[in-house]
Amino acid sequence: MRTLSLRRAAACAALLCTVPAAIQAQVKVSSALYYGSPYVFRGALFSSGFVMQPTVQAAYNGFFAGFFGNIDPAASTTSTGRKFAFNEADVFAGYGVQTERLAATLTYTYYTFPIPTTDADGSDDLSLSPTQEVALGLGLSAPLAPSLYVVYDFDRTDENALRGLYAEAGVSHGLPVGAHSVTAGARLALDSGYLLDKTALAHATLSLATAFEAGSLTVSPLVALQVSLDRAYRDVYARPTVFYGGIGIGF
Repeated sequence: MRTLSLRRAAACAALLCTVPAAIQAQVKVSSALYYGSPYVFRGALFSSGFVMQPTVQAAYNGFFAGFFGNIDPAASTTSTGRKFAFNEADVFAGYGVQTERLAATLTYTYYTFPIPTTDADGSDDLSLSPTQEVALGLGLSAPLAPSLYVVYDFDRTDENALRGLYAEAGVSHGLPVGAHSVTAGARLALDSGYLLDKTALAHATLSLATAFEAGSLTVSPLVALQVSLDRAYRDVYARPTVFYGGIGIGF
């Protein structure tokens, strides 16, 4: 297995060497680490405590590709007591274009959710619960910065709990606070067979976010309040509202 990995690394290095230096110089690589609690993803709670989420992305001429992970210290353990804290690993790629009034992004994402299991002989194992989606994001340069984000999960398998259509419509506005600007946002989500087995308004979210430079780093605090609009969400979380927040550091 190690030999195969070395061969792949050598092949990737050789391929990179064939890319013109001028193009390599224009490739922008960025990374970030988010720390917050709890992990809320499209209305669903994926953690009960703090998580860490690393992201790495490369972009060139409108195209981009990257990796996203979720590290949950309170993640599941096997019968032998071994903990699998790295419980999500995703890769994504897409293309974005921006004009004077409109920004549009098309993204493909392959999700994997590692699940700890135990083999018949009692040894630890790890199974993956994957799913795939395409997403279209639209943003308009206008008062209140209206936006629309539409996701379609097309990987329909028995193991995949995420499937169907999910959409969010939002508005935001920047508020001056001292030398910084705080962005107040509001989003309304529609679930059509994604987490629900019907089509209904899922939840509404109010948020406050800002960003500032700290040397070579970009620090981005965020706080948000989610209100569940469908009974299925309220029943799962045993409460109609979820407050969450965290801080992101960009490199």
